[in-house]
Amino acid sequence: DMRLARHLCGLFQDSGNMEIPVTHQELADRLGASRETISRLLEEFAKKGCLELHRGRIRLRSIHALIALADSIQ
Repeated sequence: DMRLARHLCGLFQDSGNMEIPVTHQELADRLGASRETISRLLEEFAKKGCLELHRGRIRLRSIHALIALADSIQ
């Protein structure tokens, strides 16, 4: 989902860190989506090498890959 990818890009860029403390539920609440949908999308992003998922936090592996993903989703 373009909104999730763009939201994550903004969170990482705003924080200036490679890791942000955020849960799947918090992202779902912010974006008006279900937690299940967010979890599924985050798993897809992780499989594509953009992120590492941990309990209560997300670690960025490649901002360039995440930006490319955000720009390529139609």
